Amino acid sequence: MKVEVSEDVLKKYESQYNEKIIEWRDTGGYYKAQHIMTLCERQGIKPRKVLEVGAGEGSILRHLDEADFAEEFYALEISKTGVEFLQRRNFSKLIEARVFDGYTIPYEDKSFDLVILSHVLEHVEYERRVLRELKRVSDLHAIEVPLDFCVDVDERWTTYMGYGHINIYNPALLRFLLRSEGLEILDEVLDIHGEKVFEYKTFVMEKRADTYENRTAVEQQLKIARDKFESRKGREKEMYAKDFSVLTRDTGKSISIF
Repeated sequence: MKVEVSEDVLKKYESQYNEKIIEWRDTGGYYKAQHIMTLCERQGIKPRKVLEVGAGEGSILRHLDEADFAEEFYALEISKTGVEFLQRRNFSKLIEARVFDGYTIPYEDKSFDLVILSHVLEHVEYERRVLRELKRVSDLHAIEVPLDFCVDVDERWTTYMGYGHINIYNPALLRFLLRSEGLEILDEVLDIHGEKVFEYKTFVMEKRADTYENRTAVEQQLKIARDKFESRKGREKEMYAKDFSVLTRDTGKSISIF
């Protein structure tokens, strides 16, 4: 049976990408790209051919391209407007950007050195189908999700649905999902929101005056938040993190129960 993104979901994402949100998405994309590069660097991985699934308008690829992270980039996205915007940005190493159905990756088995799936799993209706396609086209995968789980998440469901987050994760839930699909976790990165994101929210979205006093106050808030986060250990640190990134490798195993 062919699986595709539902028509209602597709309509919503067709209107997501425009000039007004590019600066905001590029700001967040900087940190997502940093997480990917950190994971690969720590494992001694230098990919040549990289695919991003759910690439949007290219906010992550922009930073990876500028950093010479790989020789060739490929991008897939369900939104035509996202792909059109990405193509107009003319990244130097982008070979191809294509619209796809959200689940079937239109490339041959083991075509890539690395596949990126960043802030996508929380949006998809069939998570395991996506993961199995990632395994098919590459042995290595950089996956990141926002850590939305909290004890009263069921009471906040309309808020998360408003973000398009139909799946909710904490690190343990993501590890369970990945391992049950035959993916070995090679490395992990936990992080809170980056400085540039915090500053953008404060001075652009909240429209606070960008004065010396306000900027100093923001810097102090950021330092306190960062110090508090870095002082946490183990599972406690996971409770305070905002994003969770993993580098996985295909073990060649599929889901096995009973």
